[in-house]
Amino acid sequence: MKKFLIIIILLVFFGGGLYIYNSYFRQSVLSVWSFVPSDAVLVYESGNPLAQWNESKDKKIWKNLSGLPIFSKIDKRLSVLDSISGKNGSLQAFFEKNEVLISFHVTSSEVMDMLFTLEVNNLSQHELLSKAIDYYSKTENLTRRTRQYLGYTITELNSDKGSFAYVFHKKYFVGSFTPFLVEDAIRVVEDREILSFQEQHADIFGITKLQQDQGNIFVNTARLSQITGVFTDPLKADLSSLSSLTDVSFLDLAINDDNILMTGFSLNNPIKSNYLDVFNEVASSEFEMPEVTPDNTAALIHFSFDNTEKWHLALKNYWRKTNPSNLTQMEELENKYNLEVSDLYNFLDKELGLIILESLNPNDPDMITCLKISDQEAANTFFGTLASATHNEENPYNESWSDIPLNQIEIDELPARLFGSVFSGFPITFYCQINGFLFLGNSEQVLKQLIDQINSEEMWRKSIKVNNFLDIANKEANVSLFVHTPGAWNLLSNQLNEKWNGFFSEYSLTLKQIEYGAFQFSNIDGKYYTNISLQHPGRIIEKVEASDFVTIDEQEFAHKLTTKPLIVKNHNDGELEVLVADSLHNVFLVSSDIDTLWSKNLKEEIVSPVYQVDYYKNRKLQYLFATSKSIYILDRNGETLPGYPFELPDKKNIEFLSLIDYDNSRNYRIMAATSDGSYYMFDKGGVNLEGWKPKSLEGKPVIYPFHMRIRSRDYIVFMHRNGLVYILNRRGEPVSGFPVDLKGIVENEFYIQKGGNISSTTFTTVTNDGEVVEFNLEGKFLKREQLYKATPSDQFLLVNSSPNNKSYIVLRSDDEKVTVIDAKGKELFNHNFRTPSLSAKYYNFSPDNEVIVITDIEKKYTYLYNKEGRILHSLPLETGKEIGMLYFESLGIYKLYTTNNSKLSVLSLTR
Repeated sequence: MKKFLIIIILLVFFGGGLYIYNSYFRQSVLSVWSFVPSDAVLVYESGNPLAQWNESKDKKIWKNLSGLPIFSKIDKRLSVLDSISGKNGSLQAFFEKNEVLISFHVTSSEVMDMLFTLEVNNLSQHELLSKAIDYYSKTENLTRRTRQYLGYTITELNSDKGSFAYVFHKKYFVGSFTPFLVEDAIRVVEDREILSFQEQHADIFGITKLQQDQGNIFVNTARLSQITGVFTDPLKADLSSLSSLTDVSFLDLAINDDNILMTGFSLNNPIKSNYLDVFNEVASSEFEMPEVTPDNTAALIHFSFDNTEKWHLALKNYWRKTNPSNLTQMEELENKYNLEVSDLYNFLDKELGLIILESLNPNDPDMITCLKISDQEAANTFFGTLASATHNEENPYNESWSDIPLNQIEIDELPARLFGSVFSGFPITFYCQINGFLFLGNSEQVLKQLIDQINSEEMWRKSIKVNNFLDIANKEANVSLFVHTPGAWNLLSNQLNEKWNGFFSEYSLTLKQIEYGAFQFSNIDGKYYTNISLQHPGRIIEKVEASDFVTIDEQEFAHKLTTKPLIVKNHNDGELEVLVADSLHNVFLVSSDIDTLWSKNLKEEIVSPVYQVDYYKNRKLQYLFATSKSIYILDRNGETLPGYPFELPDKKNIEFLSLIDYDNSRNYRIMAATSDGSYYMFDKGGVNLEGWKPKSLEGKPVIYPFHMRIRSRDYIVFMHRNGLVYILNRRGEPVSGFPVDLKGIVENEFYIQKGGNISSTTFTTVTNDGEVVEFNLEGKFLKREQLYKATPSDQFLLVNSSPNNKSYIVLRSDDEKVTVIDAKGKELFNHNFRTPSLSAKYYNFSPDNEVIVITDIEKKYTYLYNKEGRILHSLPLETGKEIGMLYFESLGIYKLYTTNNSKLSVLSLTR
């Protein structure tokens, strides 16, 4: 009985003490944080916001962001406040002494609003706030009303555009444009059972803060999916898993001239599973993946760990607690194919990444899973077992590209089964090994492109811009997301809801200038060092304006130049050089400094493109081309190779010359076509091959014959003016379903979309009458669609994008204007041209950098447009032929090669 009474007395004292603390003491220790509800998704804290704002305004990156409405509005209102305060420094003094919090709250599915909380320490400061409120009430015709809520007087300023509610309590001002947020703040103070943000996340407030920065940011990372949900379309983006990443983050904010850095720590929830728990027992490792990350990467999700087994076991344990279906999918893989996933530990070496490439189709982007490997044989055994077990006997896949074997695994979502749902997007998997890495691609084409890019060193490690950005990022993080904003723009826009898609579209010029972003987490003694980096590497572009061409160099020749500039590569130093020919049939190789290196008389005009070949497979390049009578290969010094030049066996004139390399192994085939539809194929030694002595096809050729490989089978494609399309195999035999008849005269090239099989590989062209025709590699027609014709004499020109053939445009021209139409049939813009003779090029340097070049052949003028129809230069460019054009991202300039009469010029144009 005595013990029972003692327990009762203790409970009464404890309960009473708790009541007194919550009712009295909690009120007596009020701070700005006392008013911030725990559901805030983000809080910005500053002890001197005005000084920090004014300091940031001078930074380049902030000047760019000042074009966004929220920042320009803040700047205008601060100017008004300064005027109200008499411009005597009292506004600065007010903010120097008072702590300010701006907390962000999700108020509806597509809206986030702010709650402002600040100290008001004396009467003069109170008067300054009152003056400001009175000023805005009068100038914006606001009506004022007051109401009581839990004993607090809330004042509301109302207009047709909305409301602003505020309350003064003791020495604190709390206000918001969403009145119920002020009510939430009052309830946090008054209701002892409602925790404030600071009470909910007390541990994060124990982390040391930097004093000389632009403020502090607290992120309620457990509510990340709420934040992203405001901006995204729930039917397109399921980002619910973000909320389990970690619990809360504290970040110091530093704004420099060309970057914004946020660094600090994230803490996991001790009573809930967070994704970052997976890395609790592993340290990060060095970031080596830039060596094999291609330049056209839109985003890279990267993981590093010093112990593969510990990391993967922790990952499976996390799945067991949060998403058991992931474990089920992995176990299905093991049981069905008699596989031990733990064999990964024998070769997966510290790095794993998902490379998402720039894509015109954001619903189905090209992706590569990248594994750093320590044991090539063990990796081959692991994935070879799966490839063998899923081998398709009827349609086997066996291929190499540039002497690198490619293999296929017909298991849906293999990377996701091994590493989690972030690696989804692989309905089928192709794989290969290069330079100590194993790559899993969601198509064979993406791996072939990757191999080509590695061979040509088009990698992040070689990019000045990317390396400058990586210098400010954390190079040894456990988890990283790297984003190239312009390259990822299509992917990002596709995830946005209608409201925010409109906003991002309107302010795309400003937002895309924040070119790079990194979001990173590193385990340090159970806390996660967090680094967010945003970089604006170039100059500020306030609007797209026409620039002037700048002459870099030029050379005058003795006779008129008859070819367009043919840009070639010097294999010794990688410099770009130019081949041109004159009216006397002299061909010249011109150095990067526009000095003539050699000349050679051919006695005839060059009638083909110039192809660079590695004839001897020693990385030294030669030049393959044709005149009307002969096929040439010249070496770097202008000397002909043995066996060259040679003529066609029957001495016919050459109309087209194509270079074919079936598997990128440099075992070249050379195909020549004549105007009567005769096709000859030679090996690189000049031997005329069986089946092509010649192969005669009905009609007149209109395109260069080209080769394509789908699932290790070779197809050679021909199109004739009479509308007949032929597809033959290597031996010159027709493939099933061909020829097909397009039912119209055709003089345009094909746009080709390579798929994973023959049914999904499609060809698109436009007839002379403007009918868009699409068919697949089975010979089945998929679309016939008539484009609008303003007059019966309208002409149509299909132009593939260069250098990647990822898309196309169509030009519709009459006697007065040219209209540019995109691949979806949308008219982009038109321009007045009173000439029937035009040529065009379409450069797709990136999804954010597309240039359409139109040359008026009669008047010898060339015009450059972006895809919105804005002309990029102030004066037309005088040219005699088509131009050559490159883009240098690190410099932000286009380099143009032009010929006009007897002059070769190299020009630059600032983007």
